[in-house]
Amino acid sequence: MTDFDRSYADFQRRRRNIFIISVIVFVFIVGNLYIFKEISKVKDVFNPYIFLVIINIDVVFFLAILAISLRHLIKLFFEKREPTGKLRRKLSFILISMVIIPAMILSVASISLISNATNLWFSGKVENALKTVQKLTDEDIKNYSQLLDEVIYMIEKKKITPYEAFKRFNIVSIVILDRNRRPVMIYGRPRKKIDDYDFTLKKTIIEEKGNYYLRYVKDTKIIKFIMIDYRLPFF
Repeated sequence: MTDFDRSYADFQRRRRNIFIISVIVFVFIVGNLYIFKEISKVKDVFNPYIFLVIINIDVVFFLAILAISLRHLIKLFFEKREPTGKLRRKLSFILISMVIIPAMILSVASISLISNATNLWFSGKVENALKTVQKLTDEDIKNYSQLLDEVIYMIEKKKITPYEAFKRFNIVSIVILDRNRRPVMIYGRPRKKIDDYDFTLKKTIIEEKGNYYLRYVKDTKIIKFIMIDYRLPFF
């Protein structure tokens, strides 16, 4: 190899490296501007600069792959002294594209998704929806509590027997207890142990195997305590 060839090879290598560095710097700057623009939407929730540093860890790996791919493509298409087959060029281009393009799409989509989801969560819409659901749930529990209170009233006035109430209103269990809180009559299967129950609570929600039940307890004058477990259909 002559001095001219070596000088020309060095010139090509410097030009290639300058081009690759320019592309990497350009992609890095544009990518960070885009990322910062997206995460700035939720700057009231967390520090965007911390999130930017975390994202840049992934960006550095992506840029490293991009630099290696560009170096290979430049050497393959522009710096090969021997003729390179068209099939090899096409396969190299396709394989590199299969690495770069999905990585870019995945990065952009994930950043946008994280930003939009976080912005939606803290925008107040989700909070308002949760409050609405809680309000509806409280109202439904209040309505069911009134229903069970009416059932206990009818049992107390002997308009229906506990067994009739158990069958007619699809109640899970009815337990009649004495003043010492010992069961006297039990219809059905209580969804929670009676001995462990805090009788200062008039009503409570019980969860069992993914189903939710309203336990309603009333201290009556005639037949002491009545405890009813009723399955909540809206959970």
